[in-house]
Amino acid sequence: NIFDVYRVLRPGGLFWLDHFFCVGDELRDVYGPLIRSVGFRKVKWVVGRKLDRGEELREMYLSALLEKPLDNSW
Repeated sequence: NIFDVYRVLRPGGLFWLDHFFCVGDELRDVYGPLIRSVGFRKVKWVVGRKLDRGEELREMYLSALLEKPLDNSW
């Protein structure tokens, strides 16, 4: 769970979320807002289309490097 990752990281700690897959607009509507609400700072954020199972599935992948801020950390 993303909240547990945030909780156990030290302030300034990095979390690499790699090859995370989702469908359609879930990245924009669900996972992006969730990551922002937890409090991570985006160091690097790369999104691409996943086409290996067919374009009609509208799958997306995310690779992100996220940092727990030094201040206002839980």
